Amino acid sequence: MTFLAIFWALVTAYFLYTFVFEIGFFPYMNMITVVVMIGIGADDLYIYCKVWHLAKSEKNNGVLEKLISDTLRHSVLSMLVTSLTTAAAFFANFVSDITAIRCFSIYAGTTVVCNFVLTVTWMPASIMLFEKWCNFHFCRNADVYTGEFSICYCLCKVPHKVYYLVCDWSRIFFEQILPCLVIKLRYLWLLMYGCLGICSVIVIFYYPRLKLPSTRKFQMFSDDHLLERYDFHVGTMFGFEMTSDDDDSNPNLPITIVWGVHATDGGDYLDPNKKGPLYFDDGFDLTTGEAQRWLLEFCRRLRRTDFYLNVPGMQLTNCFLENFVKHYMKRQCSSDNPSDSTPGVHYSKYSPGPRFNNGHISAFVVQFQSNERYTHDYQHVQSFYRRVNRWVTEEMLRAPAEMRNGWFVSHLDFFDLQQSLVVGTPLALGVSLAVVSVVAFFTTLNVLISLYAIATIACVIVVTLASLVLLGWELNVLESVVITVAIGMAIDYTLHYGVAYRLSPDLDREMRVASSLSRMGSPVAMAAVTTFSAGLFMMPSTVLAYRKFGTFLMLLVSVSWVYSTFFFQLCFAPSGRKGGSGSFTGPPRTAVREVRASTWTRRCTPFLSPR
Repeated sequence: MTFLAIFWALVTAYFLYTFVFEIGFFPYMNMITVVVMIGIGADDLYIYCKVWHLAKSEKNNGVLEKLISDTLRHSVLSMLVTSLTTAAAFFANFVSDITAIRCFSIYAGTTVVCNFVLTVTWMPASIMLFEKWCNFHFCRNADVYTGEFSICYCLCKVPHKVYYLVCDWSRIFFEQILPCLVIKLRYLWLLMYGCLGICSVIVIFYYPRLKLPSTRKFQMFSDDHLLERYDFHVGTMFGFEMTSDDDDSNPNLPITIVWGVHATDGGDYLDPNKKGPLYFDDGFDLTTGEAQRWLLEFCRRLRRTDFYLNVPGMQLTNCFLENFVKHYMKRQCSSDNPSDSTPGVHYSKYSPGPRFNNGHISAFVVQFQSNERYTHDYQHVQSFYRRVNRWVTEEMLRAPAEMRNGWFVSHLDFFDLQQSLVVGTPLALGVSLAVVSVVAFFTTLNVLISLYAIATIACVIVVTLASLVLLGWELNVLESVVITVAIGMAIDYTLHYGVAYRLSPDLDREMRVASSLSRMGSPVAMAAVTTFSAGLFMMPSTVLAYRKFGTFLMLLVSVSWVYSTFFFQLCFAPSGRKGGSGSFTGPPRTAVREVRASTWTRRCTPFLSPR
């Protein structure tokens, strides 16, 4: 049923994405959502099943319908919080300027919401049907009349023994050993993982640092794939493929100034195939004498700048108006050497110059060569762009009214991608962190728990990113999504423990830590195991995106489980007052009575030091 719920969540989200949101572009990156849902789709199920078994173990648990009501009342909040934070982390990527990231954010966030709806509706109904109609006991006990054991009993005997043995050891570990291990060595865990977080910050921002992509080639497959071996290894052996920054074959960055068209993108931000219309500048007019004189002087001043490359002779890619005045206007109307193709040579849609619409000059393009070589270095290209753009902007302020809306552009496609990653990633990270902070506060209604949760998430993020940096990752499109999504996925385990700590009936801090560990330790660990397994199963893939996302999942869930278990709750143990310190309201009395009546709190008592 879990796999069916994940499948229907993906299908429902695709229906909403295509027919309700009417997004016609479905990028390849959206397929990563399948990997994400395999990893996190069963997390809420583990929480619900744990609460279900706790409710069944209580005395006077009532009829089946009451069990469903009680379990939903105690588990929906935790499942809603984790689903909301994960979906918010995905939706936060919509602030990016990259179309593929925007489409992925919509589809992935919608899938998480659909999965939550199916979990709180379909899963309880399925469990109720199983308990009522499918939970037969004849495979476990002898026949009532004959006393003989059935074939089913013989087949299920060994699996049942293994199951109960694993359950017993799991109960002992999560209810006795783990709380004792966490609380007894709390100062060691706090010091060790705190220092690890500080060292990770140094790795990310100082050395070796998280770097921008150094090549414009988008790698689709793993390094050992035949297609990628040519691009990254064999291709450099051919002269026409030599594109290193020190090679003279690299072209110079052009300096292109455009008039008559506004620098406005009218295309569909969710579909790169829809370019949109051009927005013409109605005030542009090159036919006036003042505009032509200023344009000629503008071209002369540009030639005197320090970023202009002086190329002797007549250049068709330079200022068209200069060639028109100096060469074309001085020629005779008729020539002894007829050249019927002369207009096609000197004017085409691929060369700079005037652009006509209904017999009028609607746009004008001037292009010069700069002395800067094309490079993938972000800082170098950014310095060139800012220097030239600042000069062009200052010149436009002195231009006549009909020529003031010109703007500068060059071969900046790869630089624009880098710029979008530099600006969009921190912005999406901030939006996701803000949403997570608000959700954490309103879920726990406790200032200290919220602050400690944010600190834990920060440590999880920096440690995970530092590990990826040491693995040689660069900040590309997939990595940008990974950084933002990490917040929503990293807070799940922390919030599960935070809600359990908040609802604990004990006033002693150590007892609260023990009760939250014994109650949520098992489902959180199982959720981590399934997510880790989903990432592990992606590693044999030859598709680089799947392999990288699998690496990210394994690192994230490992670090998140360690920090939420050994760091988050221990922040309360050394400091603060007992009871509901920092809380706006106390725990509900009904929850206190129900949790106090359970047996898992008393099991931890012999292993804790008295206060």
